[in-house]
Amino acid sequence: MPQHWRGGFRVGSCATKVLRSLDPRVKDIRNYIKRGKLWDAFVADERPVLLIDEIDKADIEFPNDLLQELDRMEFFVYETGETVQAHHRPIVVITSNNEKELPDAFLRRCFFHYIRFPDPDTMRAIVEVHFPGIKHRLVAEALKLFTKSATCPA
Repeated sequence: MPQHWRGGFRVGSCATKVLRSLDPRVKDIRNYIKRGKLWDAFVADERPVLLIDEIDKADIEFPNDLLQELDRMEFFVYETGETVQAHHRPIVVITSNNEKELPDAFLRRCFFHYIRFPDPDTMRAIVEVHFPGIKHRLVAEALKLFTKSATCPA
């Protein structure tokens, strides 16, 4: 029975047999790739809606990379050598908090809809929807503190 020393450990034919007997799925890289939301949107059976939330918090290259993939309606998976093509063009909704500037090329391709910060009555109604029966005094105090902190300069 042949034996070898590697890194201070004896490796014999027994170890080789164990490695060869491993489930064949271990050797397939596809079993270790986690599909992302864009991939899921591209292979959806019906036209999907894709939400990309707070794009301004992503890496600086992300918006332009996303544009390229949405324009081509495909992307390449380097690990497997396959190209994923979109079955349907997704409806893409992107949000931003304007925390950092986005590339001009990206912004030229976007339709903007600004949603202003809700007034106190609207905020009170939102809280009531999520916490029915909450005490009005608690909501009033919380809104007073929140409004005060939201208007303070950073």
